[in-house]
Amino acid sequence: MKDKILKSYLKDFISENSASDYDEPTAFEHFANYCIVSREHPENFEFENVSVGGTDDLGIDGVAILVNEHLVMSKQEID
Repeated sequence: MKDKILKSYLKDFISENSASDYDEPTAFEHFANYCIVSREHPENFEFENVSVGGTDDLGIDGVAILVNEHLVMSKQEID
């Protein structure tokens, strides 16, 4: 990653979220997902729960479904 500011934000994210087990591209995917979801859902959530990246993911790195301002992880939570 060449952007020094973005790299600094990523480093802070990795440090604050104990994400040092991930390689840089995977950590960046989690960071991007976290940034996007946290704008609409300010409560704490596990960034791994919205990350779907991996091999054969067709370029989709994350999915989040919000229902009445609540992050939903299963169909049962919608009820």
